[in-house]
Amino acid sequence: MSSDRRPDPGQGLLLYLRDLVQKVIPADHLNIRGLIQLRNEMAYYLNDQVSKSTTNDGQALYHIGRLPDPINNQQACLKCVQLTNCCIYQKSIEEKNLNSSMASLVPNTLCHLLQEHLDFYVHWCLLLDLESKASTDKGGVCDLWCKTGHQREQEGTCIDGLSLSHHQVNNGYCLLTFSRHQDKHKLSSTNINMIGIAVQDYMIISIEKTNHLALCNGTVVSIAEENIDIAIESESLQRIITLEEEIFRLDRYSSFSTASILYSNLSKLMMDEPLSDNLRKLIIDRKTPEFAAKLSKIEIEKVKGIFKSLNKPQKTAVLKVIEIIY
Repeated sequence: MSSDRRPDPGQGLLLYLRDLVQKVIPADHLNIRGLIQLRNEMAYYLNDQVSKSTTNDGQALYHIGRLPDPINNQQACLKCVQLTNCCIYQKSIEEKNLNSSMASLVPNTLCHLLQEHLDFYVHWCLLLDLESKASTDKGGVCDLWCKTGHQREQEGTCIDGLSLSHHQVNNGYCLLTFSRHQDKHKLSSTNINMIGIAVQDYMIISIEKTNHLALCNGTVVSIAEENIDIAIESESLQRIITLEEEIFRLDRYSSFSTASILYSNLSKLMMDEPLSDNLRKLIIDRKTPEFAAKLSKIEIEKVKGIFKSLNKPQKTAVLKVIEIIY
């Protein structure tokens, strides 16, 4: 898949989802063709994440895009962790005739949910999709491929022409120190801390030549005029060291980074579990919450460390949430 940028390994990893067994298999022409077809199909549906239509009076309407048809295998679907999401999608978004396997599975899976719950799910899925699409339209990952490091540095989203000057391994992570490469220092007089990158920014580390893109990711720990420190997972260090003589670039990754957390929270809210049911009553059904008369010492101890950095209104809000009886 990346033979245009690096040597073809001739092999690939095959993961059996049912047994969670991974095997190395030869990547012959048929396997590669199948992977490319699946990649193109996935890209097609991801690109159609949100569809837009216009009413007769000119009002814009947005809809969640369609997904590939589900498999017709009830036994496999029963074990799937995405069963609830898939069933809601088929019933409330696509609203099409169900195949034989899903005809009984969908109503049985969603029998604990009211129509108001399904509408809430669809509404917030659409909002999250719109936010994710807006983040993607700003550039994001595609700019790593389509723009040079110098162009992105002019936009304040990249630091170009860096050399690895030092690395230090700590508990579970590694600290990389980058500074301007000697040749690049003559071309760019801008101090590293004046480009627009800040501490805690999430960065993608690449070689300036595009044959090694996104070697690993890391977080900015500190930044000065002449150097920048990036914390990465220690497992990625060997990959960087083998290319330490190359010229690096650091690209800020400002995608919709909380999307996976928000989608997961929305999915868990629809689960057939006591906690999810109580949360649905509070959040969707707008049930008036009941509060405990007093908190136990154990509950207070749990939040004591959090309180140190909060002001009084924030502390009051946290205590109110803890006092709710679920």
